[in-house]
Amino acid sequence: MTMKKHIYSCTLLSDVVISSTSATEEKHQTLPYIPGSYFLGIVAGKHYEEENMERAYALFHDGVVHFGDAHISMDGTKKSLKTPLNLFTFKDVTDSPVWQWHEKENAFKDYPNAQPKQIRKGFVNGITIVEPKRDFNLRTAISEGTAKEGALFGYESLQAGQTFVFEIMSREASYLELVKAALTGHQRIGRSRSAAYGLVNVEWLREEPTASIEVEKGERVTVYAEGNLVFFDENGHPSLTPTAAQLGVSSGKLLPEFTQMQTRNFALYNTTRVSRDAHLYIIEKGSVFTVEVTEDATLVSEKLVGGHIASGFGKVRYNVSFDIDRMQTETKGEEQLDWQPPFEMPNVPHDLTSISGLVEAKQVDANRKASREVLDKYKNKQAFKAISASQWSSLLAKLEQANDEYLRKLAQQSSPETLSGEQIKQATSALNHFINTDQRRLEWEQTGARKLLEVVLLEASKIKPLEASTMKPLEAEKLDSWPLFFEALRHLFKKLRAQ
Repeated sequence: MTMKKHIYSCTLLSDVVISSTSATEEKHQTLPYIPGSYFLGIVAGKHYEEENMERAYALFHDGVVHFGDAHISMDGTKKSLKTPLNLFTFKDVTDSPVWQWHEKENAFKDYPNAQPKQIRKGFVNGITIVEPKRDFNLRTAISEGTAKEGALFGYESLQAGQTFVFEIMSREASYLELVKAALTGHQRIGRSRSAAYGLVNVEWLREEPTASIEVEKGERVTVYAEGNLVFFDENGHPSLTPTAAQLGVSSGKLLPEFTQMQTRNFALYNTTRVSRDAHLYIIEKGSVFTVEVTEDATLVSEKLVGGHIASGFGKVRYNVSFDIDRMQTETKGEEQLDWQPPFEMPNVPHDLTSISGLVEAKQVDANRKASREVLDKYKNKQAFKAISASQWSSLLAKLEQANDEYLRKLAQQSSPETLSGEQIKQATSALNHFINTDQRRLEWEQTGARKLLEVVLLEASKIKPLEASTMKPLEAEKLDSWPLFFEALRHLFKKLRAQ
């Protein structure tokens, strides 16, 4: 069964943040492309069903379906390719020729003293090297309605308005149709999706056939890495030195002297598990290998090789040609970023349910802030200063334990209104029991902290939801008072522990 290839476009309706590294220090940088794992994640979010694990495994793990990386497109229909690493130019030479590494002897004839420079950045679009347009925005974390000290950070992002093109490949037509239904339309990808980033529109464009090429014994074949490549040796260990067979040429010999590649390691992020997978050692896209064929063979022009095929790795092309013969020094990628395809922001009707949810969430936050302020007046009481940090930690642990019990009962379909009152009584009793039986109970008694804490617990149990005049008042039964009780005491105990 032949491999089928579906072509999609992905138009950025807002800026998109695709982090190039998991590091949180230093300046944030975005990848210049959209990894295929993001599109896999969209489909997995809709079709990863435990009752049909065989299909889920085939779609998202076994490599039956390949979710390719999305590269910048100048016309919105054709995918550009990462600039191959075997292309070089001459440094500080006006109108320098572009030559391939295996042609270096001929290239240096006209420029004997010139210094070669590898073209590492950008994507090839016809005869031009382009880069996607990026933006950078500074942000700050918020703490209780104000800017948090020392929490200034910034995001570099792919700028809205650009179109990227990618492919989905599989031999199973039914899987391709399932992916098409799940993937097309408005989607959200990348980081900080709740902060105005990540809105894209995915469209199915067409189906493309895959061609074949004939190669003869002794002929040299260039293997171009359209996607990142992951290989393992015979012992299952990561390998950065693939064989000709691993590159898809079963009868061939790799020529290292005509090979140009870059490597790095990173870990894929799994949104569902909220963690990163094991680190992968990859050969980066744009790497070029040269293989000498030892027997006549027929090669498919595009092939999937190596591991992690499903999440965008493994795409190679054979004998792909790049028609760049000159590199103008005044024509740099940064100066070509002004291109932007026309698009209109979709007119989406307001979701009244979401808006009312936001209003309610804002009201809940106001209630919790008000409940903390009620108890903050006890923060600097002299009677509490003799109590050690470990004692406050023990009290906080008792409170957290009571909250875990509340959440467990709530999950069992218990009534929040009834459960709230019972939970406050039980938690108050547990905290009082602790200060009356702990080995340092004399200090609690002598400083007057015990009586004062009893007053604190009494006031905390009386906290009621705040009705803000600027928004629709929240009915008391919609917000049971246990969250206020718990949040207020947790806030106070933490501050007292830090004194």
